[in-house]
Amino acid sequence: MKKEIPEPRIAGDDYPFWRFPLPRPQTGVPLGNSRTGLLVWGGGGVLRLTVGLADLWDHRGGAEWREGSSYRRIRAALEARDEAALAEIFPPSGMTPQVLPLGRVEIALPAGLEIAAARLDVRRGSCSVFLRGRAGRLSDPVLEAVLDRATGAVSLSWPAGFAP
Repeated sequence: MKKEIPEPRIAGDDYPFWRFPLPRPQTGVPLGNSRTGLLVWGGGGVLRLTVGLADLWDHRGGAEWREGSSYRRIRAALEARDEAALAEIFPPSGMTPQVLPLGRVEIALPAGLEIAAARLDVRRGSCSVFLRGRAGRLSDPVLEAVLDRATGAVSLSWPAGFAP
């Protein structure tokens, strides 16, 4: 009997599914503990994991605090929707600060296998990845990524005999 991938579910569900391919990190399955983040994404025969830390920023292009840049003045300009006053307080720099990825892991699957879906278990902080083979049958979960809520450590596991 051929297993079917459930339809994607609403965010309130404890076990939402994602259908692959997920072509960019921003479309990936998110795991995190408010400091460490992991995005599970990819397609075809390559599973990608992008790891980030909330405190790893490139601050180039950030606004310099200038004389007169007080909370009171900023709030008044925002409430008045005074774009000119905001531009004076925060002149455009051409760049904006951004979070940097800590790293990325790419896992090449054995020939004939491709990523089909992933399931997020919000209670455990895990993402289970399902594969599809040449026959088109959906596998049991093959790869699992778990993010420890307390430490932010990420572990990857797969069954014995499976060699990504």
